[in-house]
Amino acid sequence: MILSTTACISLQANSKRIKDPDFILLDASFEKNVPGYIHATKTTEYYFKIVINTKKQLKFDSLWIDSCRFKIFISKSNGTIKNSLPIPKYRDTIFLRVTAGIEKALAAFPITHEGKALIGYQVDKTKKYFTINDIQLQTGPLRQ
Repeated sequence: MILSTTACISLQANSKRIKDPDFILLDASFEKNVPGYIHATKTTEYYFKIVINTKKQLKFDSLWIDSCRFKIFISKSNGTIKNSLPIPKYRDTIFLRVTAGIEKALAAFPITHEGKALIGYQVDKTKKYFTINDIQLQTGPLRQ
């Protein structure tokens, strides 16, 4: 019998949408997956739903959490997951996804910040960072 427990966490700042000049963070959450067999890898899936708020070229590359750097995978609301940004249009909704627990690289945060997580991205060829300040726990149903 394989058992999996899941905890969903929402990353929000004062229960309001977090705005950046280049994009708007609509939702950020993660779920912990615990496999039901010995020696299996526990993973955490992070999901970020954003709206593009610029007409410039935008590329997301990394997410830092707990001194670990993770590669970001990107999809449109009805598209496939890719590790390169689908060509977004102004006001498109896209999803960023990170899997922690399988591949990670220990790496210090590239900038000093007070947040819980940091998203690295580029606008045209300028490197930028977006801080996620707060992590709030939301319990999900037990899945079997």
